[in-house]
Amino acid sequence: MKKIIILAGAIGLSFSAIFVRLANANSVALAFYRMFFAAALLVPVALWKHKEEIKHITGKQWLLCAVSGIFLGFHFTCFFESLDYTTIASTTVLVDTEVFFVTLIGCLFEKEKITLQGIIGILLAFSGSLIITLGAAGESSNMVLGDALALIGAVFIAIHVRMGKHCRTNISTTVYTAIVYFFAAVCLGVEMMLRGISFGGYDSYNYLLALGLTVFCTFLGHSIFNWGLKYEKATFVSMAKLLEPVFASAMGAVLFREIPDVRMAIGCVLVIAGIVYYILRGNKEESVSASGQVRSGE
Repeated sequence: MKKIIILAGAIGLSFSAIFVRLANANSVALAFYRMFFAAALLVPVALWKHKEEIKHITGKQWLLCAVSGIFLGFHFTCFFESLDYTTIASTTVLVDTEVFFVTLIGCLFEKEKITLQGIIGILLAFSGSLIITLGAAGESSNMVLGDALALIGAVFIAIHVRMGKHCRTNISTTVYTAIVYFFAAVCLGVEMMLRGISFGGYDSYNYLLALGLTVFCTFLGHSIFNWGLKYEKATFVSMAKLLEPVFASAMGAVLFREIPDVRMAIGCVLVIAGIVYYILRGNKEESVSASGQVRSGE
């Protein structure tokens, strides 16, 4: 059931590129208000219901949560701005290559092992993701820049996920996400000031889209993945996000006429097949390990 909930988070996450494409506000400002609204809603709840837990958070845990939030802010900057240069399919697929960076970080720094079946599942899904990219409709004048920003965003979100895996061992979902979203908002706010981006002057349409990003993509997307980090391997959580380009590409085709061709359809099938194979064969050992972790209140 936990795996199904995590996979469902990809549906909420897939609306992110759609909302960003529909907005006409500065992309960094849009990202800032997404995190600002999330923090404004969660921080009071955390302070009210989890006072004792917050008192017992160590300095190291505060630092890890803060760094996790900062890298989440960096990720949003790259992800949102990449959509100015490339297609929804390309951006979402390349951002979701985070699974490789998550796995690489785990293998290099945390002595985490991955089975051969797990590797096969990842490669199968990623090959489908590449096919989706090749089949994406339309090109922009600077698609290389957009693709590069998406890849950098993948690195940033991978660091965020790895940090979150450590934090979620002893910190509840509500407290962790409240801290992370607060620091992400601060990070994006500082970036806006440094770049001379206005905090105001946007119409209600853009603020509503930012609120939609908060509710659908943050609370029903990222927050679900943050919850799942307590129970599943970080690689699996990142793997689940590979469903995002499938849903996002489908919506992009309907709303923005980025019509997928046969290669796109084949790619979607491969992504789903890779995820199913990873769940059934490649993640068994890690699921057992994750289920044995100490679990604090949620």
